[in-house]
Amino acid sequence: MSDIDPNKIAIGVGTALVKDFLTGFSDSVTKTISKKYAQYFSNFAPYLEKMHTTCSSVKTIINKESPVKINEIYVKTKFRCKNQIVDDDSLCQEIRDNKRIVVTGFGGIGKTIFCKYFFMSVFQNSGGKIPIFLELRRLNEISQKNLLAIMRVSSSAEKDVVSEDVFRAMMEDGRFIFILDGFDEIPDEFRNDIQRQILELSHLYPNCGIVVSSRNDDRFSSWQQFFLFQALPFEKDQTLEVISKTEFDPDTKKEFVQNILNKRYSEYKGFFSTPLLTLMMLMTYLQIRHIPDNIHVFYRYAFQTLFTLHDASKQGFQRKRRLSLGEQEFIEVFSYFCISTYVEMEHTFTEQKCLEYIDRAKRRANQTFDSKDFLVDATESVNMFFKDGDQYSFIHRTFQEYFTAYSLTHYFVPNLREAVKIIPLRETDSVFSMIRAINPALVDDLYTVPEYNYWAVIIRQVLRETDPVEILKLNDHNLQIRFVLKRDEVSTYMFGSFGDPGVENFVNSVYLMFKPQAPKELDYSPSMKPILASASAIGRYIARKRLVKDAQEMEFEAKFNFTKRAVEVQAFSGENESQSEKFLLSFDDLNWSKNLPIITTSAEKIKARVSFVKRKIDEITRSRKQSRGNGGDILAL
Repeated sequence: MSDIDPNKIAIGVGTALVKDFLTGFSDSVTKTISKKYAQYFSNFAPYLEKMHTTCSSVKTIINKESPVKINEIYVKTKFRCKNQIVDDDSLCQEIRDNKRIVVTGFGGIGKTIFCKYFFMSVFQNSGGKIPIFLELRRLNEISQKNLLAIMRVSSSAEKDVVSEDVFRAMMEDGRFIFILDGFDEIPDEFRNDIQRQILELSHLYPNCGIVVSSRNDDRFSSWQQFFLFQALPFEKDQTLEVISKTEFDPDTKKEFVQNILNKRYSEYKGFFSTPLLTLMMLMTYLQIRHIPDNIHVFYRYAFQTLFTLHDASKQGFQRKRRLSLGEQEFIEVFSYFCISTYVEMEHTFTEQKCLEYIDRAKRRANQTFDSKDFLVDATESVNMFFKDGDQYSFIHRTFQEYFTAYSLTHYFVPNLREAVKIIPLRETDSVFSMIRAINPALVDDLYTVPEYNYWAVIIRQVLRETDPVEILKLNDHNLQIRFVLKRDEVSTYMFGSFGDPGVENFVNSVYLMFKPQAPKELDYSPSMKPILASASAIGRYIARKRLVKDAQEMEFEAKFNFTKRAVEVQAFSGENESQSEKFLLSFDDLNWSKNLPIITTSAEKIKARVSFVKRKIDEITRSRKQSRGNGGDILAL
């Protein structure tokens, strides 16, 4: 008989499912392991029950008030890693086999639902492992962001927390699979620290599976132990399955499939690429019986649909609101709310924090009302927020992006040039492309052209320059690599590539405005090869020159200073990063043109992006001249 007695453990947690899980767990491990951890499984039972409830169902933009079972609406997704394409079940198996996985994809593609699907897969067939599911956005409200401690405490019974020693012992035995959802929802100032903890977790506990979900982020290219799997856009058959599984007005679904999906699929293929956009199209079609061509117009109609229709599965049902704000009054306050939170990179809020932002927004809009009533209306009637426990989140972050762009082009026009500069340059977001799409003439007149004229001399210098170091210097570009040197082997685990406020930020802002038209090779996604080669060259030089006492087991941070033409290296010993050695290595001593390929690779990317932006500015200039010429002819008539 097993040393784990599921009947005793399940008493008090009220579910046969936890009992089945523990039985399966016991059957999947050796008697030694079963006996070793038997006394601790009562600690995990309440967590497993709670997370089963959380992960077995989901609320959608259509079924927002009543959660639906994942197995009733889930549509299988495909993922790509380089030339390999796998389905979700194959990817789940790779995680079970302790492969480190990062799942990336567009907003609304279904990354969180996949994470829940995987939790349920492990729950139903544990293979001797306990799934630990953590929404990383929850870290935002925790002062001490100790990832391991948070997972240990949150997965234990409230009154009987598993000790750190036992938890680490279980990790060493590979008893856990860690599912970390929403890395992109962590504020930028905390990402490096959480990244460090995830990579340390991966390094120290190789027998535990780890999956991280996020929008695309260049940093993942330097996570050496992790495989990057991109969630692929949905195809027509998947979109049809999304629609068929959605609880919605059946006549509208039938008409939508006939008139839009079947007849105009190629025309709206981009909108059909994610389940979220498909559902929003369905809701919009219910109201206006057509689909706008432009994404920003589409979001405006989608908002109007949500504003006027409370429950899309019940045609015509609308809940009474607490406030009598008109649509435009609501939009103004909500737009100020969105731009304030986006600038501060916040997407999830406590009620108190939410009310503070609403207070700020209504003052800016010169309106008076009860902020709590606005929050209730935005959540329950207009469906811009959903509440999960004590946290409020946007129904989807793309609405925050749209209303940030809307706010800039409607409420910040007199100061548009300065306002645009404070918007975070997040390459996976669509704020900049929507800013220009909403009002291209306004944006060109007040931001793009005058800002280009300010930086034109440097831009021309960059395009003439052939020395990669000088190109990066002119752009005030920053490169840094963090790596560990073990004997003669170098392993990188952190890479950063970014520009200081200045010409590169301007170039990137214009690039993001035109990103849908830009060649894919302009993405800043350096391959692992030049990063690792550069780190290895620096590590070998440090070891050969014996620049530190013991370079056989140390951590280093290398910052590239293009003005000094040198690498500023900081060597860390132990966990206390304040105790470190610093030294400067010249590019020439490192033979940079041969041994630091990340310099050449980065310079080529930047110059190509500058060239693309210059061409777009020239097109804008010619178009403006032509428009003014035509206007003169009309006035002469």
